[in-house]
Amino acid sequence: MSLILARLDESGLPEQYWADCAEYAAYLHKLTPSKKTAPLSPYEAATGNKPDLSQAHRFGEKVWVKVDTSNKLAPHADQARWIGPSHETADSHHILWQNGSVTVERNVCFSNGTQSTAAQGEDTVTCEEIEPA
Repeated sequence: MSLILARLDESGLPEQYWADCAEYAAYLHKLTPSKKTAPLSPYEAATGNKPDLSQAHRFGEKVWVKVDTSNKLAPHADQARWIGPSHETADSHHILWQNGSVTVERNVCFSNGTQSTAAQGEDTVTCEEIEPA
């Protein structure tokens, strides 16, 4: 529990998001080696497949989410916070907006410049196009 609270404190998000943080910590725990399953992760021990950690991000990380707009001068993205992967559809993310609402989004650019794999199709803009300078 202390690890979860430490991650939540590091993110700067309010305590009301501790359950989201705990869910993400449990998700990461399944994908990383443990004493019981070393040198494999629990996921790898159960399935025989190596886990894909390419979509692992810092809880509460600032992200930019593509918004649909017909105005060429309007911003192509809104800033939000990432609070974990969504298991509803492949390559989707739980996003916390500044107004406190949580949605599931697919077109997400992370602060390190990586783009969610769902956002790499032909009809999307790149992270360089939507992130503020």
